Amino acid sequence: MPDITAANADVATPELMKSISAAFNSRDVDRIVDCFTDDATFWLARGPEPVGRTLRGKAEIRRTLADRFKVIPDMRWDHKEYIYAGNRAISVWTVRGKGADGEDLNYQGCDIYTFRGGKHLLENRRAEGPPLMTLDLVIRGGTVVDGSGKDRFTADVGIAGGRIVEIGRISTVADRTIDADGLIVSPGFIDGHTHMDAQVAWDPLGTCSCWHGVTSVIMSNCGFALAPCKPEDRDWYARCLSAVEDIPTAAMAAGIDWTWETFPEYLATVERLPKAINYGMYIGHSALRMYVMGKRALTEKASEDDMSRMAAAVKEALRVGAMGFSSSRASTHVTPDNTPVASRIAGWEEIDRIVAAMAELHAGIFQVGPDIGSGALHRAFLERLRKVALDYKRPIMFGVLAVRPGHDPLDQRHLLVEVLLAVRRSAGVAPDPRPADCRAETTAGRSGGSARPGGSRSRHEAARQGGAGGGSCHDRPAQTRLRQSVRHEGDRLERSDRGRACAQQWTASGRDHARPVVGQREPSLHPADSE
Repeated sequence: MPDITAANADVATPELMKSISAAFNSRDVDRIVDCFTDDATFWLARGPEPVGRTLRGKAEIRRTLADRFKVIPDMRWDHKEYIYAGNRAISVWTVRGKGADGEDLNYQGCDIYTFRGGKHLLENRRAEGPPLMTLDLVIRGGTVVDGSGKDRFTADVGIAGGRIVEIGRISTVADRTIDADGLIVSPGFIDGHTHMDAQVAWDPLGTCSCWHGVTSVIMSNCGFALAPCKPEDRDWYARCLSAVEDIPTAAMAAGIDWTWETFPEYLATVERLPKAINYGMYIGHSALRMYVMGKRALTEKASEDDMSRMAAAVKEALRVGAMGFSSSRASTHVTPDNTPVASRIAGWEEIDRIVAAMAELHAGIFQVGPDIGSGALHRAFLERLRKVALDYKRPIMFGVLAVRPGHDPLDQRHLLVEVLLAVRRSAGVAPDPRPADCRAETTAGRSGGSARPGGSRSRHEAARQGGAGGGSCHDRPAQTRLRQSVRHEGDRLERSDRGRACAQQWTASGRDHARPVVGQREPSLHPADSE
């Protein structure tokens, strides 16, 4: 700053103006703020008000400038002209830099100054061109849980152009502000398994998913879908969806304007519908089989030509935006006539052909309903699914819990361990590090309660001490992943000693080789990286 004497303390001079310009171009907030009086008023060039937002006092000016320099770190003023009149001055300038979305800023404006003691008493900015920075929405004072795994924290969240652009203490002007004090602010949740294929046609809000913080849903799971579908089969598709998901056919008849036939046509229809949440979808196996094979889909294996046509249709669906391909082997999935749905008639070679088609495009998730007709069928399903995963390297999604398990079911307390062990075997590591008592089948999960696994307390203690694995049982991260092994007895849940023992023995040998089958990516809350 120039040396301002008592004689000219309230006079605007070229030296004073050049010093102010240099301070702003330094982007040093403290240096800039030092140019203002303690009671200064600063009108921003742009904002929702006609003359922009009004900042009063050094503290508010400092916060606002610091936030803007974070968003536009290379902002620069080029002054073209100064006009002086006593303790007032006008400067004409051009601002350049990169905006929040990478756009080039290049617009002109002018400042009107009033000085006292060689410092700004007032700075009133007027600009022509695009706004420097305004926000559409600020969610203020909420507790942020950002999905990264770090501790929750209190912050404001600023949104512009549909993207998060600021997180922290935000003083930037916004068109709308929400007071989130006492509330959680987090990314929207993705529901990876829904059957909203029909509901999307008449329910713009996506209830009741939206009421629980869900912002994205994936539909057409387990092979049930409304496309592809020939016009003469629409009633059959609706009845199948009603039989499995209990959606009234009357509601579907009244709520759906069924104008599509192919999957791309259905996807285009969903895109045109009014929606409050996001929708993704699979191309469903039962629907696809019926479309290609007609009534044969309910009784016959697919021919070579049938499989080629199905594979081609799946490729077409992926190219236009399908999440992947869904199917079902579940004995609970039946038609209105109580016969197996079309996907259950298909042989594994048919599934191989279709998943291989996805692999050719390096795209798509394979979602499948598991066969839980019995413990033996369930285990055979997992083994065959492992082969699909290894052969075609596509992500696979399936459920590991069942409310109506079949005859002699797998012990559901240990089913996650079974899945992880299958993945370990696929990596060529030891096939089963668990002690024998942990591998025993039980009748847990049958109606009327659950039976305790065989074995004594002493065997549990032996398992905890290293038994078959021969290593330490104190691997905390892996134990944490598996610590929720529970059993249901009457109306209470308690942790299973046997489940913990099995988990510890599994973690004792080569846990780093085990990876669960890939599911949905967890969202996170970061600037310019949110839904």
